[in-house]
Amino acid sequence: MTSSAAAKPFNGKSSQREILKSRHYILKFLARQGFVFREGTNWCTPHLRWLQHLTTEQSPLAAADRLVFREYHALLEYKLQRRDALDQQIEQLALLPALAPMVFVYGKDEMTLLSATQMAALTTITRAIKTAAGEKTE
Repeated sequence: MTSSAAAKPFNGKSSQREILKSRHYILKFLARQGFVFREGTNWCTPHLRWLQHLTTEQSPLAAADRLVFREYHALLEYKLQRRDALDQQIEQLALLPALAPMVFVYGKDEMTLLSATQMAALTTITRAIKTAAGEKTE
């Protein structure tokens, strides 16, 4: 891993972008195989059930295509689970006494919890740096 990759902080937008890329790969792969969901909106509950069915042995996909699709589907599931786990961790961090008042204030401005937590953490770090440097903080 390069130092530039290690230096990048977690960004909720990049996580969402990765999920969107996986969804795009799935839809394009299935379209190339002639499979298009036509019974509602993509990514709604019936669509998700249909995608899950395509991973089973009863899937109309050819065996080799099913193998590839299972990988795409598993990757998307992993990204969604990872996002949800990180969201839960952020919610727990937002309850810490040092961050909770700031998250509440920032949260009123209709930011997402992630953005509010990031702003609260940044404010806390900035205050600590100013205090260490002998500067006056608000």
